[in-house]
Amino acid sequence: MTGAKMIDIKRFDREGSLAKVSTRGLTKSLIGGLIKGLAKTLINRAFFGACAVLLASFALTFSGCFDSKKEESRAYTFNAASGGANAASGANSATSKTYSIETKEKGLIIKANNKELDSAVFLAFLAKDCDACDAYYEHLNHLANSDDVVILGILDAPLSQQELQVFKAQKNIAFDVLSPVLKASADSSAPFPQNPLLSHLAQEKSARESINANNIFATDSVASADSSENASAESSENANIDSGVDSGINSSATNATDSIAPNASATDTTNAPTTPTAARSIRALPYFVLYDKHHRFYQDYEGIVPEEIFSSDIAQIAH
Repeated sequence: MTGAKMIDIKRFDREGSLAKVSTRGLTKSLIGGLIKGLAKTLINRAFFGACAVLLASFALTFSGCFDSKKEESRAYTFNAASGGANAASGANSATSKTYSIETKEKGLIIKANNKELDSAVFLAFLAKDCDACDAYYEHLNHLANSDDVVILGILDAPLSQQELQVFKAQKNIAFDVLSPVLKASADSSAPFPQNPLLSHLAQEKSARESINANNIFATDSVASADSSENASAESSENANIDSGVDSGINSSATNATDSIAPNASATDTTNAPTTPTAARSIRALPYFVLYDKHHRFYQDYEGIVPEEIFSSDIAQIAH
């Protein structure tokens, strides 16, 4: 007899009945199972391969975002006159030092001669010919005596090392005074083109003021709505109480109210908060910024600020 030999195999089917299966049918079942398993394996590999490609592309995308964030960070270099320069001793007692200040998301990285400062830092942005700045030097000297903070005076425009030391001596300044080192890529359209760090802080200040103004606007809008509702309810209640009053008197009161209304409306419009339409910058120097010991932004100051305010804020972040 030629060909495949049929061999019967006894087995129980799903219902428990005894059944017979030929080896030829069993061979077909095994081959079919192998083909299905191979196809499933190929499909799984293709699926996981596609997932791997997608994950790799996502990783590259996030890596690009991270790199772009890192690119937003900027480092600024300053030459400094430090030491015990004063009006009597002159510039010879001052020594040179290099500072680097790098911006980050919520503060700065401040280094002196490549060593990062480990205390709170008070930046005083000054100008060479600035009467308002002159009024602060004595107070800043007092603050510089504290171990809780490092005072750094930063000029709005570059000076040579000799000019910087002479300036420090003439003003009798007891803290380090920094002069910006400009790069060829400095933006001439910036708020302070001679001091890119100050321009950067001016933009940060504008962003903070915009956020604060929007928050105040939203809060006042809710308060205004509540007051209008209360006023409407009170007006309705008063109308019920005064319903018996003579109509002539009511007419006079209405006319008086109408004559006042335009002025009141104008006043309300003037005093009402408005959404800022343009970024506000630093108005004038000196401008002061306080950072905690991790060099995170804490507070900034403009205008006439008593020394006690500075001292109080420094004491709060020192502990």
